[in-house]
Amino acid sequence: MYRLLVFCSVAIGFLFILSACSSVNLEESGGSTEYRAPIDEAVPQVKSDLPKRESGSSIVQRQLDPLQYEIERKASLVRKEFGNIEPSVYFDYDDFEIKEEYENVINAASNLMLSKEQYKILIEGHSDERGTTEYNLALGQKRAEAVAKVLEISGVPRGKMELISFGEERPSQLGSDEESWSKNRRVDLILR
Repeated sequence: MYRLLVFCSVAIGFLFILSACSSVNLEESGGSTEYRAPIDEAVPQVKSDLPKRESGSSIVQRQLDPLQYEIERKASLVRKEFGNIEPSVYFDYDDFEIKEEYENVINAASNLMLSKEQYKILIEGHSDERGTTEYNLALGQKRAEAVAKVLEISGVPRGKMELISFGEERPSQLGSDEESWSKNRRVDLILR
């Protein structure tokens, strides 16, 4: 019982001190309600469409979507090696047949894998949100397998490929329309 009483006393004292420290009277600064941290001068100014504060500094607020950030990060790393070719193969609805228009993507990946032996390639299969989770995982796997098979035919050893299906779990476009769905039915090629 004594320990509980001491603990409660310490906790109440701590809360009292904490609340006293966080209280700020805005009138103490001569009536101004604007405060600037000294670090503001060291932060480079960023151009934005947001209104600027009267002090001349600008505040840029942008919600960071972790999924979109990861997709963009992977794509920028791969584009360094692929050049101007987007390292993705897109598919029709409920299909895993590779269209002729994506031969250049697979050829670029094949050439990179054959010319630079240090690389391995991660082949990520994706689908749109329509269908069950299990079905979309299987469809993503079939799409990844289709791309891997073409790479293998072109001479890339199967041991240098890793296949994974994310199904509908990692969309590149958030939306429930045909334009978004068409961007989510894909295989991404990621060099490692």
